[in-house]
Amino acid sequence: IIIARGGGSIEDLWAFNNELLAKTIYNSDIPIVSGVGHQTDFTICDFVSDVRAPTPTAAAELCTPDKVQILLDIKTLIERSNLSIELKLHKAKSQINILSEKLYSLSPSAKIDNQKITLDILCDKLVSNLNHKISENANQLHIINSNLKSLNPISVLNRGYSIVQDDFGKIIKCANDVNEFQNIKIFTSSGIIECKVIRKED
Repeated sequence: IIIARGGGSIEDLWAFNNELLAKTIYNSDIPIVSGVGHQTDFTICDFVSDVRAPTPTAAAELCTPDKVQILLDIKTLIERSNLSIELKLHKAKSQINILSEKLYSLSPSAKIDNQKITLDILCDKLVSNLNHKISENANQLHIINSNLKSLNPISVLNRGYSIVQDDFGKIIKCANDVNEFQNIKIFTSSGIIECKVIRKED
């Protein structure tokens, strides 16, 4: 929940120093972000909220995932994953080279055969570990991609929801936001429906 108001005089912001409001915010099970006034303004509401934002805009930004940043994080994870795999491969090759040199230094054929078996086991483990790591990264990318899709407003409309606005573009959230015979617009996933309010009920 965002509690916010633009800048104003101390009298304009005094409603946010209300004792009942402060207790309600403090006891709320839902996280609350306070964005009252400008950065220099402080109210009791700021001190009992979970997070204080310097402005209403900053409060909205705190609560809104940054798609660009998420994509950058995905790119960083992929780059780190690739680098980790390359380092493990390089280390494994170095270990294989060291083991090979030790094999050549041993003359008995039985020891050579045993070392070859050990190499095969190490290679199988390496391939298995790499496949497991790649599978984990793929699952993480799938989860992140799913989260991005679920945050897309179009996805919400496609599930059957709609957005209702008045002629001024204000979103209508309850019946009290409109008057009878007022023109409204309903935004759906496939288009816009223009309507007139015939009757409203609480």
